[in-house]
Amino acid sequence: MGVGAVGMLLSTGLGLITFLTVRSNLLDERQSSAVNQLDANAQLLSAALGTTGVDETQLLGSLRPRERSRPLLHRNGQWFTASLQFEPSALPAPLLDQLMSGQAARQRFWNGDELLLAAGAALPNDEGIYVEVFSLADLNKTLTTLRNTLVLAGAAATAAGMGLGLLIARRATAPLRAVSEAAQLIADGHLETRLDAAADRDLHQLTASFNQMARALKERIDRERRFTSDVSHELRSPLTTLLTSIAVLENRRHELSADGQEALDLLTADVERFQRMVSDLIEIAKHDAGMAQPSWSYVQAGEYVLSVLRRLRVDELLIDVAEHAETAVIRIDERRVERTLANLIENAALYGDDATSVTVDASDEHVWIAVEDRGPGILEEDRVLIFDRFARGIHGRRRANLDGSGLGLALAAENLSILGGRIWVEDHDGGGARFVVELPRVEP
Repeated sequence: MGVGAVGMLLSTGLGLITFLTVRSNLLDERQSSAVNQLDANAQLLSAALGTTGVDETQLLGSLRPRERSRPLLHRNGQWFTASLQFEPSALPAPLLDQLMSGQAARQRFWNGDELLLAAGAALPNDEGIYVEVFSLADLNKTLTTLRNTLVLAGAAATAAGMGLGLLIARRATAPLRAVSEAAQLIADGHLETRLDAAADRDLHQLTASFNQMARALKERIDRERRFTSDVSHELRSPLTTLLTSIAVLENRRHELSADGQEALDLLTADVERFQRMVSDLIEIAKHDAGMAQPSWSYVQAGEYVLSVLRRLRVDELLIDVAEHAETAVIRIDERRVERTLANLIENAALYGDDATSVTVDASDEHVWIAVEDRGPGILEEDRVLIFDRFARGIHGRRRANLDGSGLGLALAAENLSILGGRIWVEDHDGGGARFVVELPRVEP
């Protein structure tokens, strides 16, 4: 846009200067020619008027000027003319005032739709005032054609300049767009993306540095993924031992003192939390390794959600399934969606003072499953953050009895992503948070 604006200003300025210069030269030339012709005819007319019995009208008609004009003579208080095409009354008043004062004068003016030039002078020996009126129609037509040509040429030059500027800008920024697109692909998880080192020799250093950075980033992420996977699997053995030991202790619970039973309860709760965390880490490792393959099935949204809630034993929840959502068919991995809903209901119990309702709605393209709670809600700045790994909202961070690992919502988002769905949180009218799961609807 800036190039186009500069081009337009330049073409407009050059066109205006050209037009004004040509216009001034043509007018000066025409006026000079008119004055010369006026002087020559005035001399002839003055000599003829010195004789007696002259007919002013015939005398004016006998003049043969080089340029066609309409001669006028003012003598003895009367106007004489050899042409009926122009009336003396059409002469401009300022021109007449100057001529009557004995001065030579010329002036351009419009008579209807015709541009005219009037030039006049006082004749010697007070013989009168002689005026010639020249038509500038041809000159005006030439100037109009020139103006239109300059306007069109300026518009064409502006358009060409803008096109050339855009072309040059696109060619100049093409390497930068390639870098931007590659960076976006890497941010989306395509870590194998690299720039073509031979695409632009001038940017060889930038290309090499970018590719080196991408390789280092991929190696680091791969190391972190392997570490997470290895640690998760290595923890399963001691976890199994702990669970077995707790089961033995539970069988002999009656032999423990009150303090021992309380310690056993605390140990059981922590081990169960540890087990959930290890299970989440293993699932995360599968996602990172690209091994999280869904097991597809077709279900009716309303019936499926009701069956999940029955298995979760949350009979106290208000369940609202829209009529047009009861038979809406969705293609999902039942285990992953059930785990997502269980996580949302569990989070509502931990951080939202319990879930209050579950609603199911649908459109022609999507099915929405919403879990609402009566808690304090989620702050605007936390509504994206809480779906990151090991992240908790501000209300979760303030709680002392945390049982979550910060992986549940991250897993929910990743599971729904591979199913073609998504999840977000918003406020609802009754206060609290409203987590919405969106899944694509399919034809039955």
